[in-house]
Amino acid sequence: MHRGMSFQKAFQIAEDTKLHFQNEKEIKSKLLWKTIEELIKKRFGEKELDSLLPENMKPGDIRVVQGQSSVPFSKVLLTQSMTATGLDLNQAFRISQEFEQHLLSEKTQQIEKAEIFQQIRKIIEKQFDPYTADLYQVASRLDQLKRPVIIYIGGAPGTGKSVLATSLATRLGINKVISTDSIREIMRLAFSSDLLPTLFHSTTEAWKGLPMEFQASEQLIAGYCLQANQVSLGVRAVVERTVEEGQNLIVEGSHLVPFLHEVAKKNIVDAYHIPISLSIMNEKYHRERFSERGSSNLRKIENYYLKRFNEIRNIHEYTITQCEADEVEVFDNEDFDKTLNLMIQFSIQKLLKQVNSE
Repeated sequence: MHRGMSFQKAFQIAEDTKLHFQNEKEIKSKLLWKTIEELIKKRFGEKELDSLLPENMKPGDIRVVQGQSSVPFSKVLLTQSMTATGLDLNQAFRISQEFEQHLLSEKTQQIEKAEIFQQIRKIIEKQFDPYTADLYQVASRLDQLKRPVIIYIGGAPGTGKSVLATSLATRLGINKVISTDSIREIMRLAFSSDLLPTLFHSTTEAWKGLPMEFQASEQLIAGYCLQANQVSLGVRAVVERTVEEGQNLIVEGSHLVPFLHEVAKKNIVDAYHIPISLSIMNEKYHRERFSERGSSNLRKIENYYLKRFNEIRNIHEYTITQCEADEVEVFDNEDFDKTLNLMIQFSIQKLLKQVNSE
């Protein structure tokens, strides 16, 4: 059966084999396989034998080759790559199943990864349309485009940036993800608190780093903007270095609003730039996110974020307003899976548009 024979036929051959060797006490494996093949030809004909997989091959033994390495063929990964085009899960999985059956029927033991993408593109174009096929072509070769792909995920604290950035990177095959919090920490090592005091406060308390005459909670947004502008210098340096190295990158964090403005105005290095921002419009749900975070992370002071929730919501509203002014896409992240799929599709659509405009 593992060679592709139906259960009924395999059962009959097993009975024939048992009858053939009924008087034998010991059988060598080589003789067993040779006899089985002879019995298949005798009962079902030579065409049936020719249609079977090699005796040592199972469906999971199909290897996908890229360079010097190979991995087992996976319908799940192939399905995921197609959902980036907007195809629904059932459509993508059906194509994956049919493609696997095609490889088995052809007795394919290994296939180049690029060949899979090329064949799937043709299938999508035939069954759907050229545009969807073009989306798939871009999604399947992010590491072969003329320029690096840089995706930015901004938004206020607690909107799910880190988790979505990691998941998006996995789905798109992007190996490098960095947060603006990490960049801020590195900048703290390079600058003193006397020189850049706002860097040494949390996002919601950056106003405490303003000059004495401006230190008031009413200056929340001013402090946030100053800190974000300072961190954006580090973001720019990371992006420029990544582009020089020819790598793809996802940057996520609460400090991206000023930088997203530069991206929107195209005042940034030569790459494919895709700015995105997250929100949680349901205030109750946003608050619950921090309750979950507080209960699971014992290293933080209990209710640290909840005590500053009003300030976070003010920053939340400000980031949305700025993104709308710069025409940066904002996704309401109440449903993680839905948001992730929408972000993937949006990113690939924007990327295809940039590639085609060259």
